[in-house]
Amino acid sequence: MTWDVDPQWEAGLGLVGTLSAIALFVSPIKTFQRIISKRNTEDFPSFPYVSTFLNCFVWTIYALPFVTPNRLPPLITNVIGVVFQVVYLILFVRYAKDKAQSQVRQQLLALSAFLLLFSSLLFTAVPPASRSAVAGNFATLFTVVMFGAPLSSLSVVLRTRSVEFMPLPLSLMSFVCSTSWLAYGVYVQDTYVIVPNALGSLLGIIQLCIYYAVSREGRRKSEDNALDEENIPLQEVMMVEASRD
Repeated sequence: MTWDVDPQWEAGLGLVGTLSAIALFVSPIKTFQRIISKRNTEDFPSFPYVSTFLNCFVWTIYALPFVTPNRLPPLITNVIGVVFQVVYLILFVRYAKDKAQSQVRQQLLALSAFLLLFSSLLFTAVPPASRSAVAGNFATLFTVVMFGAPLSSLSVVLRTRSVEFMPLPLSLMSFVCSTSWLAYGVYVQDTYVIVPNALGSLLGIIQLCIYYAVSREGRRKSEDNALDEENIPLQEVMMVEASRD
């Protein structure tokens, strides 16, 4: 089923998608305030920011007017995203220690090599008529990777039974952003936008469910520990009275 696309509706949905994406891009600011204040990235993973940079870069290429015409909202959104991720990655390299420092440098080296190869082949080996499809397929893949990236902290979450290093704003805004762009993709009938954002919405729901389950378990343990601490003085009084008897 197809329909005529109203430019005003397209612009409106594109604006919602752009604003939700910007909210996603700024959501790690609190995390990086903590990183800067402690001068250490601790157990925060670098992969979400590497994958988001990769995603935004490829989508920027896809949305270029001479690659895919009439895709101004994704173009603006992803240029902004590239700028944010560059800042985050610079901070991550600056404050990562030991193993984390080595890991993020390896990721950035692999990222740089891939993007150089991808851009070169796209504009030299791929016919102009096929560039949009090729870039769209890669963008689809990397969008799914980006929305699933917060799950890279899952091992830490499961090991510590804590969501300290799985920031809620990032997971929440990943869901909101993917759902907003899903609506845009459905309206403009762009499969390359629909598929990854549908999967992104699903991954967002999974992340939020994990966050809720683990944080609820943590609250329950805290309440139990608090009750135990309250009972300790009472037990001591009972032991004293028993010794007197």
